[in-house]
Amino acid sequence: MKKWGLFLLIALLMIQQESHLQNVEAAGDGFIQTRGMRFVLNGSPYYANGFNAYWLMYVASDPSQRNKVTSAFQQASRHGLTVARTWAFSDGGYRPLQYSPGSYNENMFKGLDFVISEARKYGIKLILSFVNNYESLGGKKQYVEWAKSQGQYLSSEDGFFTSPVVKGYYKNHVKTVITRHNSMTGLVYKDDSTIMAWELMNEPRCTSDLSGKTIQRAVQNCAATLQAKAKMMTRVPRSMLPIKRSSEVRWVSSSARFRSALGLIHPGWIGFTPKFIQSTLLTAVDALRKKKCPILIDNHLRET
Repeated sequence: MKKWGLFLLIALLMIQQESHLQNVEAAGDGFIQTRGMRFVLNGSPYYANGFNAYWLMYVASDPSQRNKVTSAFQQASRHGLTVARTWAFSDGGYRPLQYSPGSYNENMFKGLDFVISEARKYGIKLILSFVNNYESLGGKKQYVEWAKSQGQYLSSEDGFFTSPVVKGYYKNHVKTVITRHNSMTGLVYKDDSTIMAWELMNEPRCTSDLSGKTIQRAVQNCAATLQAKAKMMTRVPRSMLPIKRSSEVRWVSSSARFRSALGLIHPGWIGFTPKFIQSTLLTAVDALRKKKCPILIDNHLRET
């Protein structure tokens, strides 16, 4: 018998100092900020309706196809969508953004310039992701292969999270992206309020350490580097929850406390949720609320 389970994963947004927030609001510079548990835009509550569109940069790198990007943003705006998540990576392979560590394809970067420029025109905020967990468009496997070609011994793709050489490649990519001068708007990416947040990695996994500690250390290290270079908030990757083997996952009806803690979600969306995820989320939500941190919840339906 097949059931649909809803994985609820938390993304944390780093909080700016209150004094900085007040200055930003007074200036009205268009950056999404936080106030307690809420997002604010120029002092007013901000509510996001988002969508994924990984292909935007790739399509926009061909000037003859840019009308497709424009059309996507037009339709999104027409239907009340306000945030798009898209890739700021394509590592190695065919038509990459990054040919090799530190070597970039200017045509592809101009495609991303166009995406940001068009999003700005239609009032769409962006979440830009720096690298893929999966092999598609290079991902962590490509970074590990680059390191191996320089004589580094790495036994698996999980070396992405531990190798100083690989981490150096990744941090250089982050720096290159956030300090990019947009050829169309003239703005440096990190100074463009169109970019709501940065995603350190798309759906990270570290199968050699199921405790999640390796990923946690990598996230803390990378987030600290990013926060030091960009004034926007950082979106922590979605797979921050401990990874469990499939044999340990037991699907149970969501408890009343679980539904109450995540009361902003319609109860019908919760359905069946693994017990360990309920427990982890409740602990995380309680801790975040005590610190008055904003909470952004993603959801994925998976068939089990």
